Amino acid sequence: MELSEILHEVGELSVLSQAQSLDLKGLVNRAQRGIAQRHNWSFMHNRSTASVLTGATSVVLASTFKELSSEKSPVSYTDASLGQSNVPVKVASREEIESWWPWPWPFGPILVPIPGSYLPIRVVFIECNQSVWTLNIPPQFAASATLVFNISAYWYPKDLVLGTDHNGMTDNGDICEALINRTRALAYFAEDPTDKRGMASMNLYQQFYKSALYADEAQKSGGRTKHM
Repeated sequence: MELSEILHEVGELSVLSQAQSLDLKGLVNRAQRGIAQRHNWSFMHNRSTASVLTGATSVVLASTFKELSSEKSPVSYTDASLGQSNVPVKVASREEIESWWPWPWPFGPILVPIPGSYLPIRVVFIECNQSVWTLNIPPQFAASATLVFNISAYWYPKDLVLGTDHNGMTDNGDICEALINRTRALAYFAEDPTDKRGMASMNLYQQFYKSALYADEAQKSGGRTKHM
């Protein structure tokens, strides 16, 4: 469904109070964010790149970044010398990396880079400071050339703005129904926290959410052999 269809269904077919329908678009986006926060939906996954420029030690990730995927190596870099092979990168924390001080250790972690040698920077950390997410290389080693990292992660859907806007959430049957009912509930509760229509909408939201959750998890693991 497109945003205009969602607004029509919520604002014109359900919520009739003028006070409740003043900012339905904002409520739709609040409901969308809430649903995205509860689960890493398959349509939120994307593999993108982030470049640490020459002389820098970090790069700001898009404001829609949520979290890295749960795969063993969600971050890698492409090495042209290896036929464009993607080399896995260890994802650590700033504190873990600092515990390896002093660098380089002759018998230290194998992923520690050695300045001036052929060993690349194969350890990074993801950090959030004042609501800004960054991908960082160890600050001891500013990039001598632009480093391009591949990132497998989940990203929040962008806000729906235009009437023709749609995304993986609005195009999925059960998740879209959950979105509509969560928006209804927010509208009803904004005027009266005890509104029975809001409670009914929340119950419907939970039902559609649960159905969508089962389907999404089955789709994620489809075709992969499960081991006990």
